[in-house]
Amino acid sequence: MSVSITYNPGSRAVIRPLLPLSKSVSARVACLDYLAGAEVRTHSQPCEDERVIAAALRSISSGRVELAASGTARRLLTAIIAATPGAVVRVQGTQRLMERPMRPLTEALRELGAPAPQPIDATTEELRGARLNSSGPVIVDASVSSQFVSALLLIGPLIAGGLDLRLRGRRVSSDYVAMTVKLMRRYGASVTETDEGYRVAEGRYATVPHYISEPDWSSASYFLELGCLTGRAVELPLTAGSCQGDSVGPELFSSLQSAQRVDLDMSRVPDLVPAVAATCCALGKPFELRGVGHLRHKESDRLEALRRELAKMGAEMLIGEDSLISSGKSALTLPSEPLKVYDDHRLMMAFAPLSALFPGSRLLIDAAATVVDKSFPSFWREMSNAGIIIKS
Repeated sequence: MSVSITYNPGSRAVIRPLLPLSKSVSARVACLDYLAGAEVRTHSQPCEDERVIAAALRSISSGRVELAASGTARRLLTAIIAATPGAVVRVQGTQRLMERPMRPLTEALRELGAPAPQPIDATTEELRGARLNSSGPVIVDASVSSQFVSALLLIGPLIAGGLDLRLRGRRVSSDYVAMTVKLMRRYGASVTETDEGYRVAEGRYATVPHYISEPDWSSASYFLELGCLTGRAVELPLTAGSCQGDSVGPELFSSLQSAQRVDLDMSRVPDLVPAVAATCCALGKPFELRGVGHLRHKESDRLEALRRELAKMGAEMLIGEDSLISSGKSALTLPSEPLKVYDDHRLMMAFAPLSALFPGSRLLIDAAATVVDKSFPSFWREMSNAGIIIKS
């Protein structure tokens, strides 16, 4: 299935998107509700990932959990199931999901006394829970995914003796860990940051009567991208004091327009990489995005996908061990063949604004429009309000 995307702004001078609520916040709130023994809550219009996580948490007692393609759900629930004594749960997901890295998390859980996962087939594994005990510090590699750290922190109060978590390797997406800690404290957990990681005291979570939510700064990046490409102002319905690292988005995208060369460490804000890379290529800016090696393990290999698909438009990028680099020499042209997004919601959303480079022409993308539902179900409606029209 393929779609065509056309840019026709009409008389719209200002881009004013209505953004979804943060799925990162919502996922953690759902897990904390479950661990506090409360009803697992979602907001009124959850995205696919949020629905998957909430349904999975509610299904743990049934012994069968469906995770679809949600990496967040798999990592957080693996820890939660491991910390549930007597639990025996068959977990199913897409083949791509089950191939994504898990070893740093499962090794740390085994140190705490959890049984090893038992593969059933390419899309299913069996997880067993136990009473976890801490006999000393637990070390986890934080260079692949911050979700390994968040998953262990979330179950920290359930571990006999608490959790002394030591992080090794370059810490990626560290703001997401800070988000986890902030929300855990809202639910009554005692979490202390140390020079080497975190200490979590044994205890119980309290229930939180009001639902905690924030508009999603990651989703704002695609409208900031469109603003950069068209020179139009972007007004965002977001507030200060966010616990999301991607709240640096407005400042970051503003800097792209004035910079002669872009050199950024993206390790704390990896979800912004597709939109930033696409914007830099569209503006003809030489760039080096560092701290991005772990993007090989997302819904797609995002580094290779960006390189391969934007090359169809004339961009030239090189992938380093932990970087994405471009000389910025080539202007983007309308591709003669459809772009692919490899079932990756963030690639689809980052490619859509590129249609603004070719007003009135059709940018073809070989994907279903619904791929964005994973994080932003109303994406096409909001893009339509900004002049980006999709047709199947």
